[in-house]
Amino acid sequence: MRDLAAPRDPAEGPPRPGADVPGPGGAPAGPARPGGEPELPPDVVEAVRAHGSRLRRRRRIRPVCLLDAPDDTGAGHAFLTAMLLGLLERPGLTGGERAVLLKALLQVPATPSTRARVHRLLRDRDPHVRKHVIALLAHDSSGEDARALSATLVPLTSDPDIRTVRAALLALGTARAHWAGEAVAARLHHPNMNIRKTAAATLLHAGSPAAVPHLLRALGRDDNPGLRSALERALRAVVGPAYAATLLAAAEAARDERARRLLLSALDHEVTARAVLALDVGGSPAVPALLALVADGGVRLATGSVEDLAEPLARHGVPTPPAAPDGPPDGADPEVAALLRSGWDPVLALRVARRPAPPDTVADHERPAARALLDHWLGLAGSTAGAGLRDRLLRCALRLCPGPWSAEEVTVLARHTGTVTDAFDAAAGGGAADGPPGATGARAAAGWAGELTDVLHAVAPHLSVVQRFTVVEGLRALPPTGPDDLPRPGTAASALTLLRQLGAVLVRADLDRALATAHLGADPWSTAPAVLREAFGVPAEQVIVDEPAAWRAELTESVRTPEALAEFRGRDVAAGAGPRRAPGTDGAGRTPTARTSRELLSALVEAYPGAAPGVRGRLVDWMAELQPLDAPEWTIAETRAAPAGSSRPVRADDLDQPRSAAQRSRLLDMLEAKRPDRRTAAARALLDWPEPGVRAPCCGRICAAGSTCSPPPRPWISSPTRRTTPPPTPARVAAGIPPSWN
Repeated sequence: MRDLAAPRDPAEGPPRPGADVPGPGGAPAGPARPGGEPELPPDVVEAVRAHGSRLRRRRRIRPVCLLDAPDDTGAGHAFLTAMLLGLLERPGLTGGERAVLLKALLQVPATPSTRARVHRLLRDRDPHVRKHVIALLAHDSSGEDARALSATLVPLTSDPDIRTVRAALLALGTARAHWAGEAVAARLHHPNMNIRKTAAATLLHAGSPAAVPHLLRALGRDDNPGLRSALERALRAVVGPAYAATLLAAAEAARDERARRLLLSALDHEVTARAVLALDVGGSPAVPALLALVADGGVRLATGSVEDLAEPLARHGVPTPPAAPDGPPDGADPEVAALLRSGWDPVLALRVARRPAPPDTVADHERPAARALLDHWLGLAGSTAGAGLRDRLLRCALRLCPGPWSAEEVTVLARHTGTVTDAFDAAAGGGAADGPPGATGARAAAGWAGELTDVLHAVAPHLSVVQRFTVVEGLRALPPTGPDDLPRPGTAASALTLLRQLGAVLVRADLDRALATAHLGADPWSTAPAVLREAFGVPAEQVIVDEPAAWRAELTESVRTPEALAEFRGRDVAAGAGPRRAPGTDGAGRTPTARTSRELLSALVEAYPGAAPGVRGRLVDWMAELQPLDAPEWTIAETRAAPAGSSRPVRADDLDQPRSAAQRSRLLDMLEAKRPDRRTAAARALLDWPEPGVRAPCCGRICAAGSTCSPPPRPWISSPTRRTTPPPTPARVAAGIPPSWN
């Protein structure tokens, strides 16, 4: 704990363990902690909790804190709480050590006694300690506890430290302290923008009528998109159906034209054309500004069109844009355009997701803004409880940010792999929560699972072992789509690729499923061979060298019927298949005609589209024998099919025999042969022999034939100090050379 709470300034002490600080042995001490704040390792906290559970199960020696524990889980929480509180009450602790202990207390259910023992730490000088104490006081508080808590937290909203103020606001929102709404609303005018946004988000849960003037004042002053979105949600939560009337009244009472326009801009999709006409008849001072906003698209009408307002527009001198005055140009989706123009708005995003059909893709100039919202869409989908709404949000995210994705976008997708895999698992099992029942719902779920396959290709390296197992099971349980829901091009082969990326071993059932999907597509003649090439590792273009095309034509004809294929295969086995050799390597200059298994496998893949339905399975069986699935290039079939007597017999006139006395005698006899080529061949072979008695007659023969040669060097006569007679080596004795020969 002392190491974790070490000073944050490097000059004040050693660095605390973290992701960038090596631990024992040079390895990183652990993953980086959120927000950079120290905390106890999860395994340590879990070990202490498990020890408390074991003490209760023993029923022998138990601490006092375990006497009121209802079960083993409660005993673990009580033991951990007692240990942390005991450490907190020790004298001499630093602020960092208290912050670490308080953050660990947030991991167990809070009790009134816990809050009473940490309440005194609200006066601690360390802002991190005060922040965690505030969060702990609001932890699991409700009823009278929450009301008593607000009496402590409301004064802290005026603290000069912004971290304490933010923690107090979040705690009041968690406690749903509506009685503190006015104090929270007063923070909307704080000079720090982060505090303003936190206060607006808190009023969504702790708002009251006393906060309405503060909300209207902030809406008429601030133009920050994120803050305005939070203010609008908070105002809707407080006033309910009177939202539009409240804003119109505030706009009419505004004296500043900028404040009036900012207030009226919050009426997007809230007013109708009839309401604008009624305001014009009543002489509302907000009508000119409202008409200008409607004309330029800043405020869209809930019902009606801009043509219905032609008369008041002309009377007030407001120009009408020529193209699409009722919404964005070029027929763009108005709600999606508002989301891209005003920034992320969860309420508007949920409204888009709940529509019957997902949005269309945006225009080219809007794609950067749409792709920037990918993280927000995925985060909202992950925080949604319902599977149906989660799938709708994912569809919107993939429709507005389709693939291919950049490296940054893949990183964003990798952070939400749990959401993607859960959606794929539900879709693969036909469990679309909002889909229609029966076969139609199953086909829709299969189509949605196919859309998620592209995302899984991108995030496959980032999936955990459990997630990979879930995706593999989902892929293998995914039924082939029917004729009314044709698969996209490349879906069948990509499924095999994805299985390999996930570490799965391909089996015959995977190949049969992919082929069935390929045959249901629009172009099975090209899709099915692509599946087979992916499964067996056959390149798209097989290079054929010195191979006659006659047997390929016979194979193409034999796939018409099972009998013809069996006859062709019988002839192939009788002929044998072996590795290709260069001409003349058999000693007689014969050119081998046996084809390799890779060439035969490529030919079978090319013949597969024209095969009869009853022959395709036998072709796949033959391919699997030549090349088993998920195995390296297989040559066992060639070795097994090679004829038993493939090695040529040894003949006396062979010149490539190893050196021996018999071979020397044969070569010396060949020097007296009648054919000159035989004599020259024997002489050239004997030149490589080390015995001088053998090389001497050879050199004479070759020189007589007109070739140039030089006698072998004799190192024993190169120096005058050495003997002129060479030593009697075993080779000279075996060759019959006398010792006096020089």
